Amino acid sequence: MVKQKSDYPENWKKLAEELKEEVNWTCQECGIKHNETFKDGKKAVLGVAHLDQNRQHNKRKNLKVLCQRCHFRFDQQFNVMRRKYGKKFNLKPQLSIWD
Repeated sequence: MVKQKSDYPENWKKLAEELKEEVNWTCQECGIKHNETFKDGKKAVLGVAHLDQNRQHNKRKNLKVLCQRCHFRFDQQFNVMRRKYGKKFNLKPQLSIWD
């Protein structure tokens, strides 16, 4: 399911850039750097994943800088559930006493 850019907050580009800078433009899962080359010759591109899949939940603990391959692997588990359960599958964040 492809989301629209409007699902992101207005400051998303700036926030994502700050997070990438914070981790020195390195994937927090596999350790590859942005624009570094994978063994198959393709370049790594970093993005920021929402761990709970909610693009409006932008607290630091819900975000992780990932290369495109790690991001795909991370999202894959949720995509399987969406295919299985359709729109009924929803991961909106729950209220937390720690927020």
